[in-house]
Amino acid sequence: MTWQQAWFASSTTGWLAGRSCQAASGAQPSLPPVCTGVILKTTTGGESWQLQYRGPVDIVQLQFAGTADGWALGDEGQGCPNSSCRSVLLRTRDGGGQWSSIATPLRYLSALAFTSPASGWLIGADCAEGQGAAACPLKLLRTDDDGVTWQVVALPATGMVTSLGFSHPSSSDGWVVVTDAVPGAAHLLVSHDAGKGWRVLPDPENGFTQALFFRTSREGWLLIGGQPGAGNQEKKLFFTSNGGESWTERAQTPLLGQQGIRQPGGLLMGGYVGQVFFSTAAQGWIASPRGGLLHSSDGGRHWSAVALDRGRSFEQVHFLNVQLGWALRLRKLWVTRDGGNVWQPVPLP
Repeated sequence: MTWQQAWFASSTTGWLAGRSCQAASGAQPSLPPVCTGVILKTTTGGESWQLQYRGPVDIVQLQFAGTADGWALGDEGQGCPNSSCRSVLLRTRDGGGQWSSIATPLRYLSALAFTSPASGWLIGADCAEGQGAAACPLKLLRTDDDGVTWQVVALPATGMVTSLGFSHPSSSDGWVVVTDAVPGAAHLLVSHDAGKGWRVLPDPENGFTQALFFRTSREGWLLIGGQPGAGNQEKKLFFTSNGGESWTERAQTPLLGQQGIRQPGGLLMGGYVGQVFFSTAAQGWIASPRGGLLHSSDGGRHWSAVALDRGRSFEQVHFLNVQLGWALRLRKLWVTRDGGNVWQPVPLP
């Protein structure tokens, strides 16, 4: 098993989404492993888990609004050449006891965010079967009736959007980072009218990878990674207090070849750009592939590595409030109940 997403609605109730793979049959050992998507639920804070879903959808995003209403986004299965797998949106209204597929107008979906049980956004590409998503027009799907109907809005950019580059903190406000087909080029988009209209904002610096997090309609952070180089991307963190109209650099990593020299800002992190999460204006976290888990207590100006499987890949960090949070690796999950001072492992099956 490898775990890709975790979501907790309370200190006791949470879900894990991952992938279970088995080797191909002995008759054809050269075939790729056979994998299925899996969702587990706990109501005991991780002391015990129940299997809720096992099926063909490879789940890459999981989100709940409370303890009953949830969504899972993934691909329909394996064996799809040229990235032509159709995306699938799964929906539960009973805390995961039953999952059903929700029809959407687009073949490819790359990010989801719901702000209530009935209202949410999806980012996708309008492509024909077999057509690469990067070359297709980007669209936003909006629903206010629990996915019964979808409003399709064209975004003013073409390229790729990932869950790292999508932030939708309220029903009115949303930001999207679109990575262009040209390496290193990106566009930052914003909407303040519930996704009906979008415009391009100034991007403080182009980069190969960008991770975005907005805590409010005005307060946000943007982590930008430079050209990949064995995981030693130069990275810069920017902050905005006016919804992205202007940005201020908060931290940066040392330049290549100067890894032992602390630069202003102190963002000493290896690996690649990962998820950014701020539980308050001061308390921030970065879950970095190959770079470990990092913490800031001053709004992102200075960072320190959390001594928790240090140097390992972290997939996700999520806080329910300033004290209660979880950090996920491919095969391990930790919980903190005191704002990150102490982390404890959560038993996994």
